[in-house]
Amino acid sequence: MTGNFSIMPRKSGYYSQYGEDQIIEEYFTQLGLNKGFFFEMGAGDGIEYSNTKLLTDKGWSGLLVEADLGKFKELKKNYSNNKKITLSNERCSEENSLNEIFDKHNIKKLDLLSLDIDGIDLTIIKLLNFNKYRSKIIIIEYNLFIPIDISYEDKNDTGNSSSVLAIKEFMNNNNFKLVNFTFS
Repeated sequence: MTGNFSIMPRKSGYYSQYGEDQIIEEYFTQLGLNKGFFFEMGAGDGIEYSNTKLLTDKGWSGLLVEADLGKFKELKKNYSNNKKITLSNERCSEENSLNEIFDKHNIKKLDLLSLDIDGIDLTIIKLLNFNKYRSKIIIIEYNLFIPIDISYEDKNDTGNSSSVLAIKEFMNNNNFKLVNFTFS
């Protein structure tokens, strides 16, 4: 398995659970990209454990999606005055795929795609049309309790998530490279 493994302590001014936003910031700095467009599925309240709040603070535009109505109400409250951020209360599924969500919200360009949908993340990203929607960086949740040499996909939405190896294999087959993974 290649790629860096990171457990970064949460620093002041950062929001993600395990330092993902610090890692994202570094990669976008390396790419020379200081403004762009992000998509976060499983946005929660948009602040606590957010992979994209730091980008919002830096003036990025994006679409935040949260399926849970209670969390979505908090998300709306937190972003009601930000005209660069679009909010949506919907669930991503095989019937309402990322392709449909992106089409519905007229998304043409992605710099960051962040998926945290507690289980079927790999199943959902497998439905994505990478020819039409190609993100520079993709963050996807995995099950840290599955050994890194086991390939497992949670296809039945058991809440177990998929293994990092299964995600890596699929992403490699679609010309993405694992550059980092965190304790999630």
